Formats: sequence, structure tokens, C-alpha cells
Amino acid sequence: MNMRSKAEQALIELMKNGDEADRCYAARTLGTLHSQNAVETLIAHLTDEDIDVCVDAAEALGRIGDPTAVPPLLNSLSKEESGEVCTAVTSALGMLGGEAAIDALK
Repeated sequence: MNMRSKAEQALIELMKNGDEADRCYAARTLGTLHSQNAVETLIAHLTDEDIDVCVDAAEALGRIGDPTAVPPLLNSLSKEESGEVCTAVTSALGMLGGEAAIDALK
């Protein structure tokens, strides 16, 4: 396992077990790394109890660019009440593009 993979795994573990600040830091870093390995974990945190974690998870998914994140982001957008999270999800969908995302943003 190379250094990048080890770092990604440590950050994914931090997303799962860290406090709010740790989860935010990990999500932002995973997005910066464009970590495909973190997509599933980031999707799970779209419904985190902490709004800042939800925002950072959505933004990270947009940066990573994996189209499998579009349906969960759309689902989050339809259920979310926080304007801050909705803004982050909308931005992520815009970064991801694709027909489903574009149709939802119209």
C-alpha cells in the first residue's frame, strides 16, 4: 500500500470515527485528493448529524467527480432543510454535471 492509499484510509477512518471537526477536515482533504475510495463514505455523511460535515461531504463529492454520487446528492437535495447544505449539494451537482444533475438543477 502506497503512502497516498494509507493517507486515504486514515482519512476515511477519521470520517467514520472522528468528532465533527475531524470529519470536516477529513472530508475536505479527501475531496482535495479526489479520492475515489472515499465516495461511499462521503455519501453516507450527506446525512451527518452535523451540518458542516454534510456541507464538506457534498463539496468533496463534487470535487471528486464520481457520477455515482449524483443520485444520493439529488436525494439529499430533496430532503434537506438547511440552506447551507442545499447550496453545497447544488454546487456539487453543478461540478458533476450529467443529464440527471442538470435536469434537477433546472
